[in-house]
Amino acid sequence: MSEPGATDRALAGTDEVRREYNARLSGRQAEERHWERRGVVISAARLGVFVLGLLLAWLVFRTHLLNGWWLIAPATVLAALMVGHEIVIGRKRRAAAAAAYYQDGLDRLDHRWIGRGPSGNRFLDAKHPYAGDLDLLGDGSLFQLLCRARTSAGQETLARWLLQPASVEEVLLRQEAVRELAAAVDLREDLAVLGEGDPSKLRLQGLVDWQQAPGLLRTGRVRTFAIVLTISLLLAVAAWAAHLVRATPLLVVLLLQGIYRFRVQRQMRSVIGVTEMAMRDLPLMAAVLGRLEGERFLTAHLQALRTRLDTDGRRPSRRLRQLERLQDCFEARRNALFAPISFPLLWDIHAAIALESWRERHGAAVVGWFRVIGEYEALASLASVAYERPEDVYPQFAAEGPRFEGVGLGHPLLAEPNCVRNDLRLDRTQSLLIISGSNMSGKSTW
Repeated sequence: MSEPGATDRALAGTDEVRREYNARLSGRQAEERHWERRGVVISAARLGVFVLGLLLAWLVFRTHLLNGWWLIAPATVLAALMVGHEIVIGRKRRAAAAAAYYQDGLDRLDHRWIGRGPSGNRFLDAKHPYAGDLDLLGDGSLFQLLCRARTSAGQETLARWLLQPASVEEVLLRQEAVRELAAAVDLREDLAVLGEGDPSKLRLQGLVDWQQAPGLLRTGRVRTFAIVLTISLLLAVAAWAAHLVRATPLLVVLLLQGIYRFRVQRQMRSVIGVTEMAMRDLPLMAAVLGRLEGERFLTAHLQALRTRLDTDGRRPSRRLRQLERLQDCFEARRNALFAPISFPLLWDIHAAIALESWRERHGAAVVGWFRVIGEYEALASLASVAYERPEDVYPQFAAEGPRFEGVGLGHPLLAEPNCVRNDLRLDRTQSLLIISGSNMSGKSTW
């Protein structure tokens, strides 16, 4: 039998969520239009400044009416407008992502979520005792309904929770965390839209491989030779420029550098390959971690997760930004203007050594940070559903059993108007229930 009025209460609860999502959707769409208009204005200003710069250049070089210093002003303004335009594009993109996030929420409320988002098919195990029968994974599955995780770690964590049992204590801790995150709509939005690209390509195993890769440039001899050869080059150039020596010492140093490069080139290629693979989506990690670091959580489980992010007193987002700067230094070797200077200075080798040193100190922590992000995402996924379905209850655990009691139970994959709810009680007095009926009458769904 169905609980009287259960469907009406559920619909009333989702109406409030619908109003909130519609209001936020309208707000984010208005922000997107605002930044789009701002971008058009900046683009027009850039064109105007460029034309003005051409006019000044004509006055400087053709008519000689103006001094060349006049060209600094349009060049400076044009550079500032370019930077401002990039900022505007980023804010417009974020507003568009936030609008899409709330549109997806409205689609879920209207039961238009099937076939959208990750299906979890890669976690399917044909030998699992109940995953197939209960539609835990695949298109139209419970995983697809729940999952808001953007990283592979978040998706793996959620799938593991669905497929593996947990202790009562762990479940209760998760319930408290979900209750807190359900009310944190802004935080869940930020976790869903921060960063760019496809973070699901950032695989945990890839980070583990990067962290565990052998340190090919970590030996003291490799580092010492790099420092000595760079200092020797600078001294030889200074002495030659001051006419203290001929070019012979400089040529000798360059020859030694060539030999040194030949000896370490294999290690350099390995460092480049491993580091570039790991760096692909670390900027998104830094953005998400920066957001989580600024949040003050109340429940024990979320506080414990936040504590796991702290390493040697510095925030992980700062550590990752330090890694980004080292990577930028390493990539500077490809700059056509800087390459003639960086090559004899062994710039790329020094940068690679610095990257290796960072990996030695913090590589293991990065893997831990990624796992923490995954757990936050899994909890936020459950919290989104809890927020969108306010009438769904958190299960309570009986002190003694066996006992299973449910009032107004409904299948989570069915749209509310079509969901027939029932009561069920199994305990010592009634330990068996036989459900019979014709084919396609709903026995499996029940």
